[in-house]
Formats: sequence, structure tokens, C-alpha cells
Amino acid sequence: MKEQQEQRSTLGIRIQELRRARGLSQEDLAEKLGVSRQAVSKWETGLSSPDTNNLILLARMFEISVDELAGIETRQTPPGKEATGRRNTGMTNAYGAARVIITFMAIAVLAVIAIVAASIWFLSIRGESPDEELTQGEYALSWDSGSRRVSLHIGPQEGQFPWNTGLSGDDTFFTSGDMPGAEFHTVSCDNISIDYSRNIETGREFVTSIRTTSPVYSTSRGIRPSDTEMELIAAYGDSLLVRPEHYSSENEFCMYNTVYAFSEETDGHNFLIFYVLDGQITGIEARAAGDGSPAFYADNVYTFRLVNGKPDYSQRQEPDLETVSKERRVYIALHTLLNYSLTEKDAAPHRNTVFSGLRFVDWEAYGKLGELGKDAETVQQLFTWIKDQETYSESEIIGLQLALLSDLDGTYAEMYSSVLCNAFLKEAALFVECLNCNPDNVENSQKVAKLTVYGAASDGVLEEVEATLQELIDCDALTDGAVTWAELMLRYCDNPYGETT
Repeated sequence: MKEQQEQRSTLGIRIQELRRARGLSQEDLAEKLGVSRQAVSKWETGLSSPDTNNLILLARMFEISVDELAGIETRQTPPGKEATGRRNTGMTNAYGAARVIITFMAIAVLAVIAIVAASIWFLSIRGESPDEELTQGEYALSWDSGSRRVSLHIGPQEGQFPWNTGLSGDDTFFTSGDMPGAEFHTVSCDNISIDYSRNIETGREFVTSIRTTSPVYSTSRGIRPSDTEMELIAAYGDSLLVRPEHYSSENEFCMYNTVYAFSEETDGHNFLIFYVLDGQITGIEARAAGDGSPAFYADNVYTFRLVNGKPDYSQRQEPDLETVSKERRVYIALHTLLNYSLTEKDAAPHRNTVFSGLRFVDWEAYGKLGELGKDAETVQQLFTWIKDQETYSESEIIGLQLALLSDLDGTYAEMYSSVLCNAFLKEAALFVECLNCNPDNVENSQKVAKLTVYGAASDGVLEEVEATLQELIDCDALTDGAVTWAELMLRYCDNPYGETT
């Protein structure tokens, strides 16, 4: 177990180390890869993983092999057992530490290469005639095209794109030194996207992924985007696997908070994946596991079987997580809130991690979790998010005030003064009452009162703060202790730039 944990150091941390070693910012790396800075940020924090194309490009950019990028050792596998073995261990080891939101991790990159290479080899020797074509009706999407019904399946194809489907769109491709002799294509058609590989020598093509959000397209069992979760379960029953509370990120092809997967028992390398948001299917994907994403199986940690149409939690296990620093917990929680569209209920635990964790943060260490040389900007991003919140609960106000128990001083203390002032103006009565709720730490409350007034003067809202304090004192709605703190803050307003820490 210990050896597995050591080998399971996250791909995100590896990418961050290699980027910093070359003096690249997240923007620099994103520009070179043709992705957004947010995508790079999510890779490095473990919120998502680069797809196969980007894994190969990263390896080439950093001038290392893909297995070195993944931080794993190559192991010899007996012939005939390679696909099965990697399917099971690759999925298990892909879940890294510090994962708050469960996300799809790429399986071991060596397995990706092996499976894709196998598909290209397959294309070179199979399909010499239509009779030898591998038909995969379950892993297909079909639609009406004029007077005929058209279907496109995962696997080897006859001829060249669009394979007699009538599809047309923008086809882009790349080649890789790690996979000589192959082209990797992505084509965006009308409401449907397709990934396929092409054997340059033989010209044979192999579809690895078909994705759509349009109800025009349906599976062989008649399920299409816009159908309900109940209709999906009725069609596929207990042959489905489910990943509940699994959330999409901003750059995915559809939004979802639950994922279902179907694969025939005799298969295991091809899947139908149904993305569901609040009970409705928002997207469907037919996918070969060899395209770089993990195979689905019931691990009873994140993925469960259905029994009588409901997730079977009887064998549920807790994920095996490595130790995560307090700073990184806050950092990951923040980026989860920034990068995912969460309901109030789902966001609550991550908000709690942020506000309750402020008092324990080493701010110098926190700043270094972001881009190289942008420590202050990394801290300011957190402070800005806090200020942008419309309201605060009592526990969140207390968390903001207790942050001064950390090593918050100097420039960071000045930056934080604006956070405190902003919170006071939004929740004035609650803010003052919270100053009074910790009689065992009066010194910290005094620091909070001073720094809040300092922030008001720095932000040019001192008169507004004074007026608010006077109104609180006059309204006779505060407890006696809170009135005392309001009066103290009002006195601090006479000399706002006095000692603040």
C-alpha cells in the first residue's frame, strides 16, 4: 500500500514542477498548448486531467517520455493480459491525493499508448472486407438523415471520414513522435464531435469517441439527450454503473452532476456514458477506453452498481487519500468553487473549508501554490473571492476574524483589511456580535477591529463605516458586549492609520 501511494503522486504536481523548472507561467504553458489558463490551473490542483492529446504534447514540450510525465514505472505484462490488467490497476491508481471533487483522471499513459497502438495495429490487419468489420451496435449513435437512418459506431470504419454518414465539419489533427505512423483527429460537426485515429500507411480509421448534446442523436435503445434519468434507468437497468455527485468543469462539452456508464459484460473497453444534470440527460458519449480515459468499473468508492435502479452503497469504501497541507486544502476548495457551477448545498462544504481554514494558513506557503513569481496575486485571488460573496454566515464571519491568528502581516495584512471592511459593511451587526463571541481571545478581536477600520480608511469608506457603527449603537439591537465593540471601533475611526497589528 505504501509503495502504491508513493507511485501515485499526482500528475498535477508533476506538471507544476516541470513548468516551474522551465520558468513558465500558467499563461505561457496554456498558450503553448492552445488551452485556457484555467485548464492548466485545474490540472495542477488535481481538479481535472489533461486529455490524451495534451498529455502527449506536454511530454514533448518537457522533453521527457509520457511515462516519466506520469511519474510511473514501466512494467512488463504477460501477453494477453495487458488490457485487462491496466484497466483495473490504471483506474485505481489514477485517483490522486487532494481530490475534493471526484474527477476523471487519465489512466497510466503507457496504457493509453498501448491501447491506441493496438487499435492502429488492428486497423492495419482487419477490415479488408465489410464482412470482417467489427460491428458495435451498443456503442453507437444514430440519427435521421433525409430518408435514411444513419449510425456511427466506436471502432474501425470503412473508408475515410465521414464514412458514408453525410457528416461534415472542421477536422483538425496532430501527430506525435511517441506514436509514429498515426494521426489523431478531432472533427466538430453539427451538434456532434468525433475523435478518431488514422493509420497513415494503410489509411484505416478508428473512431474513439462520439459526443453530442443534441436530442437528434440516440443510442440503440432510443435514449437521447433531453431524456430523463428515469428513462435512462428504464432502458439500461442494472447494467448501468453510476458516479453520483460528479461535477462538470467549465470547459467540458456539457454540464452534469451525475454520470452513468454502460458496458456489456463481454466487453469492458467500450462504453456509453450518459451525463446527467438534475435528473435530465445533457450529453451522451460513446467512447473507447483506449482514448485516454479510464475504464469504468464498480470500485465502491466513486463508482457503484445499480441494484433495482438505485446505487448499491452496501460495499461503500472511503477513498484512500494522502495527507494534504492546510494551505492546499484551502487552495483546492477555492478552485473547486471557482471552476465548478455548484448548487448552494454542494458548495457549502467547500466554503466551510475556505473560511474555517484561514486561521491555519501559512500565507507564504499558500502564495507559492500558484504561478511562479505571483505569490501575492495567488493570495489576492482568494481575498477577492471572499469579497465577492453576497452574504456571510455567522461561522464564516468568525472564520474571517480568526484568520488574524495566522501569520497574516505586512502586505497581506493590508490586503486583508479590505476583506474585513467589506464583510463588516455587508453584515455589520453580525460582524460586531462575532467580535464579542470569543471572550477568551479579546486580543484577536481588537486586531480585527483595528484592521477593519484601517481597511475602511484605505478603501475610502471610513465615513460609511462610522455612520454604520453609530446606527448600530443607536438602534438598541445589539447585545451589551457587542455595543462595547462597536463603540471601540468608532473610537478607532478617529485614528484609522494607527497600529493595525
